[in-house]
Amino acid sequence: MANQQKLQLVRLLQERLQKAKALYFADYQKLTASQVNELRQSLKGVGGDLKVIKNTLLEKADPQYSFKGPTAIILSEEDAISPLKTLAKFSETNNGLPQIKGGWLEGVWLTIEDIKELIKLPRKEVLLTRLVSDFSQPLTHFVLTLSEVEKRLILALAEVSKKKQGGEVQ
Repeated sequence: MANQQKLQLVRLLQERLQKAKALYFADYQKLTASQVNELRQSLKGVGGDLKVIKNTLLEKADPQYSFKGPTAIILSEEDAISPLKTLAKFSETNNGLPQIKGGWLEGVWLTIEDIKELIKLPRKEVLLTRLVSDFSQPLTHFVLTLSEVEKRLILALAEVSKKKQGGEVQ
């Protein structure tokens, strides 16, 4: 590859790295070309992008990304967790390949343990549903309490009205 092409590739890579919300790094060695393509398609479906870049070019793009051995980068510019879950699911069904080396999420380096915890998180939709439910329960109880107070006030006023009119009070 000519030096001009390498410089262009490094610039493009720098742009992609800066835009990324999350980056995951994996050893793709021992995967067949068809498996890499299958993973690439799966990741595209959830907003991820798999790139295989030489470590030297990656390090030139940003020195903090220094790896040994073949490294694939999974970039995500929107949803940070879905590509990771897709990568983990693919790895489960393919004898632990690719093997996750580490990750970077919104400015923070992730250890393998951090990544395992992220994989365990429920999907975004489930978390949002839980959040709405948690917020709505106290509001529902508040509304029911207010309506009960209103009912009792109306009954009390009705009793007072009956009493003033000379009717019997229950």
